Amino acid sequence: AINTVFAAFAGGFTALVGGLIKDGRTVKDRIASIELTIGGMLAACAAVSSGAPFYDQVCAAIVGGGAAIAYIVFGTIVNQLRIDDSASVIAIHFIGGAWGLVAVGVFTDSTHYKHAFDGLIDHNELITGGDIENPRIERCMGIFFGKIGTTGDQLAAQFAYMLWTFAVMLPGMYIVFLIVQEITGLRVDPDMEKDGIDRHFYGGMINSVPQRLNVAMHDKAWTEEPDYDTIQKAQEDDEETATIMSKVKKVQKKVLAQQKMNHEEKQLSYVFKYHNNCLFVRKGDHSQHTKVLSCGKSDGGGVNFHEDELDLDFYVESDLVFYVPQNNYILQNQILAYFMNVHQCGKQRSKQGDGYMMSPAESQMRAKYYWHGMGGDFDTAATTYEKAERQVEKKGSVKRHSMGMPSDMGSINSTLTGDTDDKWAVYAGSFTEPTDT
Repeated sequence: AINTVFAAFAGGFTALVGGLIKDGRTVKDRIASIELTIGGMLAACAAVSSGAPFYDQVCAAIVGGGAAIAYIVFGTIVNQLRIDDSASVIAIHFIGGAWGLVAVGVFTDSTHYKHAFDGLIDHNELITGGDIENPRIERCMGIFFGKIGTTGDQLAAQFAYMLWTFAVMLPGMYIVFLIVQEITGLRVDPDMEKDGIDRHFYGGMINSVPQRLNVAMHDKAWTEEPDYDTIQKAQEDDEETATIMSKVKKVQKKVLAQQKMNHEEKQLSYVFKYHNNCLFVRKGDHSQHTKVLSCGKSDGGGVNFHEDELDLDFYVESDLVFYVPQNNYILQNQILAYFMNVHQCGKQRSKQGDGYMMSPAESQMRAKYYWHGMGGDFDTAATTYEKAERQVEKKGSVKRHSMGMPSDMGSINSTLTGDTDDKWAVYAGSFTEPTDT
């Protein structure tokens, strides 16, 4: 137990110092990495476990420190090779464990070896010059402590054992992984991977999880979700939405007074609700009520639906959601950006059987907002999001000014139809998260 503690301390300290050295920033800006420190401790524990009873405390610390160095070096190589090992299992357990097996053949000494096996094997095997020629106490020592002529026997045995372990476990685990892949699958949905598995399976989708974590870890812009007053003002400033609001208020008065309504007023009552100075869309499938989206213009134009035209995207699954003005592209952009950042995913709906399953970002967005065509807007934005993410992964951060993009989110005034600059090209830029005030 003492050797394990010494090794863990040495591993954690070595990894901490190694991380500071590896950090390419100026000395005053370097950050002590908790992740590397804990990783170094784990690698040290994995390594020293092979021969903890056979070392003194100094050798245990050397084994732990060596494991931490191997963890940093091979962890960096794994990342450079783009191997998917988010928990650094290869560097900690595979490399650390392999070094631990080798260390037994290097640092085992006679005093601790004898103490570990005293009473468990023939005493003559634990003494030199006894009745047994070439006893284990001579054959099983490390290269730094063994008798000349037998030095290296234990190290050779450790290498042989390590090769045997590889030969048995690698094909065996490959077969196990194939079976698991066929039964349950080895990976979760790609959207959930980007969003964070803990958010979906381990109770992590709660308000205490920092929503800006994605911004700190990735090259993304952080956009705040619009508040109630912003949406209210946007509705009031938009002529078409204001017209719909006025009509809905009159309809609701008729409903309270139990007055007779015409067909258009009944549709408005079914689709919209005016509450707390804001226009909301009611829960339900409104695909057959597209004409209400055209009643906001004085010329009846609006979104220009025919009376019998269906819009399968016109549905709401929550009780009340904000109606976002149809022509307020900046507000729509802000909402899309916010939910894609929070959920760390921008993938389009993926086909599941004979239907479509929304990504978490779109599903949560629809639970609060609606504007016509938001499903297509999300898919278009998600495609650009994904392209930009791949571009950053391949080439590093692409500065916004090199793309001719404006320097602030508020100045983006592009359409959702692609008639002007693609507003989602903003995600190829390099940003820093704003500090809270």
